[in-house]
Amino acid sequence: MSGIEIVALGRKLRLLIDKGGYSNWDQLAKEFGVGAKTVQWWGHGDLGRPGNTLPKKHLGRLTEALAAQFPEKLSDDEATELLFAPLAQFEEALSATGLVSLNKIIAAEAVVPIARLFRRNDIDNALVQVEKKRPQPDFKISIGELFRLEIEAQPNLAFLIVLQNIGQSWGLVPSELRRETNSIAVPSFEESGLPQFMSEPAEVGVHRFIQIQTADPFPTDLKRYEADSIALDGSILSRIAEHYMRQESSKRRISVVTIMIGAN
Repeated sequence: MSGIEIVALGRKLRLLIDKGGYSNWDQLAKEFGVGAKTVQWWGHGDLGRPGNTLPKKHLGRLTEALAAQFPEKLSDDEATELLFAPLAQFEEALSATGLVSLNKIIAAEAVVPIARLFRRNDIDNALVQVEKKRPQPDFKISIGELFRLEIEAQPNLAFLIVLQNIGQSWGLVPSELRRETNSIAVPSFEESGLPQFMSEPAEVGVHRFIQIQTADPFPTDLKRYEADSIALDGSILSRIAEHYMRQESSKRRISVVTIMIGAN
């Protein structure tokens, strides 16, 4: 069987799993009608076959699979060029797909909810009365200032994550659905029932808080990114975007609140 040598093919196939739309080797292998071990052999080889070599008959399918990872699908020529590109260029292109996909969803579907901001230093935690529907940004606070948000929720959607974004930086923020008030608390309440507050210690500028509600649960391993304050890369953003788009339109909602955080 004739093969085509592709530089770092094994790593590129692995990146389709780590940063693309495939969850494991078995899922990727189904694209070619072969087993997971066969796809892995294409990368690392064995005693009878060289590594980084793709059977010629599978080249078209691999370029199609690669092209489909991008929100604006690549042409056959563009996908082929990327497949044979240096590993660093290939990885950079795939890493960007999650950010592009999520931003496209936000642009297409995000609503501006009724939101309330509470400052820790306000007397009796008095509400900052800015229930705004559209102005940008929705709120303004100082860097290091303690605050919390209450945001209207869609009552029929049981699962929630909240993202915080400024520039190219993305993270998960602790949050919870408050059924008694039909609201989203950012951050979540303490076990005692008292509200918690948060602050931004370093990044001035407009921060977006993106609330994503769905009817089906999010992947369970996302919780560790929230608990450990781990920055989200393109592969995680891709998984969030894919989970959202798998929901029926009536069973998903995305909303955005913006806060200008300025220097003291």
